[in-house]
Amino acid sequence: MRIPHSKPTISSIDKKNVLATLESGFVGQGKQVEKVNGLFSEIFNKETSYFVNSGTSAFFLALKGLNIKEEDEIILPNYLCGSIYAQIKSLKAIPVVIDTIADSFFVSADTVLKAITPKTKAIVVNHPFGHFEPAILEIRKTKIPVIEDVTHSIFAKNGNTIAGTLSDVTIVSFGSTKFITSGTGGVVSFSSKNQAIEVEKLLDHDYNKFSAREGEIRFNYKMGDLNASLLLGQFELVGSLVKKRIQMAEKYYKQLKIPVYPSKFIEGSVYYRFFVQGIYGNSNIIRLRLIDNNIDCAQGAVSLLSRIFALTERFPNSEKIWSELISIPIYPGLKPTEFGSIVKVLNKI
Repeated sequence: MRIPHSKPTISSIDKKNVLATLESGFVGQGKQVEKVNGLFSEIFNKETSYFVNSGTSAFFLALKGLNIKEEDEIILPNYLCGSIYAQIKSLKAIPVVIDTIADSFFVSADTVLKAITPKTKAIVVNHPFGHFEPAILEIRKTKIPVIEDVTHSIFAKNGNTIAGTLSDVTIVSFGSTKFITSGTGGVVSFSSKNQAIEVEKLLDHDYNKFSAREGEIRFNYKMGDLNASLLLGQFELVGSLVKKRIQMAEKYYKQLKIPVYPSKFIEGSVYYRFFVQGIYGNSNIIRLRLIDNNIDCAQGAVSLLSRIFALTERFPNSEKIWSELISIPIYPGLKPTEFGSIVKVLNKI
């Protein structure tokens, strides 16, 4: 049997919640969506949240809520989902991509500060692979609006600070293999009610609640109670899911003999991904050995923004770490025998 790289955890609670919604006869946007919106507003300490049809939509609405316009500059790390870069370009704004710290997928606050110009209207901060991005603690002091992507890192912490609570806007994606899932979907959460009102105008695609300019096009970004009920079921067990990921990470640190990244266990991380590190050009050997033993692996991020969009600038730090890291399975449903097989294969390299 092949061991998949990632796999959602679907419990009996998820099934019960979804079935209850189906049996109610109402699958549009109703009470379950209201619960999701309230839940994330509370978790991220925000005024208003909207459950929408994807993480991409969540980010686009974040830009609209911040009133991003043509020629505005948005600072973002190279180690990030390509759809975020694309949404900035769709508004004819300017993505300003920055490199990571050497031998790291984190950015530095100094690099962000050096990239700021009078045109900078927002800074995107992501918490990669389940780890809290510490640079946000300094970045938020700039008073420039911060969009925080916590897709990988719900409940990740730095001390007592929870990821998603420091920004002006927080976004999450709930795709099928994300940290928790609603099948498809996302959330955008706003600290400002005024920003949220601007987004609500876009959500009302039927033009009933808010008047529209002639020729103005709106889309239906909303999600319904069926997906919301699955997400709420996931949250009933999220504490145990996080615990399993952390316990598995600790076991990897103890049992693996080859280099891992980060090199030491990070307190407060929730380990959406776990990496072994190929050095001296042996990354492909490790990948092939895993695949030959029916173990799927990945690079954590499909690619870098610099590669996806053929950027002319050089990003040596993120290019190096991206090429070296191999993401191995670490999802809650991974069986002990499968975990043992992964360790055995890797320790023979």
